[in-house]
Amino acid sequence: MAFVTDTDLASTAPGKGAAMVGYAAGAAGAVARTALDKLREQWVSVRDYGAAGDRTTDDTAAINAAVDALAPGRTLYFPAGDYLVTVSDGEKAITAIPAGCNVFMERGAWLIAEPDEETVLTFFTLLGDNIVQINVDGGAYPATGGMQGTWLGSVQGIRCYANSGHGLGAGNVTIINSEIRNVRVPV
Repeated sequence: MAFVTDTDLASTAPGKGAAMVGYAAGAAGAVARTALDKLREQWVSVRDYGAAGDRTTDDTAAINAAVDALAPGRTLYFPAGDYLVTVSDGEKAITAIPAGCNVFMERGAWLIAEPDEETVLTFFTLLGDNIVQINVDGGAYPATGGMQGTWLGSVQGIRCYANSGHGLGAGNVTIINSEIRNVRVPV
C-alpha cells in the first residue's frame, strides 16, 4: 500500500498535488474527478500569475501573463483587491482579451490607474464575444471628440475599446454589473 505524503500533495509535478485530490459536487448525479481537473475548468485567476492586488505592486505583468493563458470560453478572474496597472505597450496596460473570453472582477476588486497625469492608459481591449464585469477607479472623459467605443479615456485615463478606431472591430460585447468611480469630467 502506498501512502501519500505532504510533499506529494504540495508538489506541482505531473500526477502530484491537485491531481491526487478527489472532487465531487454536492448534488445528486455529480461525477467524481480530480481537483486539478476542476481547477482547470474555466477560471484563470490573476493571483495564480503573481498579481498582488495591494494597490502598491505593479500588477500589469502578472495580469498580462494570466491573459496569455486564456482560451475561448475561459474567464479572467480578479479576486478582491486593488490591482495597480501601468502602461506596458504604448498606451495599453493589459493585453487584448481574446475573442470568446470573459472578465470577472469580484466585489471589492478594482483596477487602479497609475497616478501619472501625463499617461494615457488603456485597461482592456476587447476582441469580441466577451462578457465583462469590471470595476475601475479613476480617469477622465476626453475633453474633445466622441467616445467612439471607449468607456473612458484621456489623461490619467482608462479606456476599454469595443469596435474602436484602432482597427479592432469587437462585436457582441456585454458589460454587466460594473462600477466606474472617481472619473473627472472636463468643464
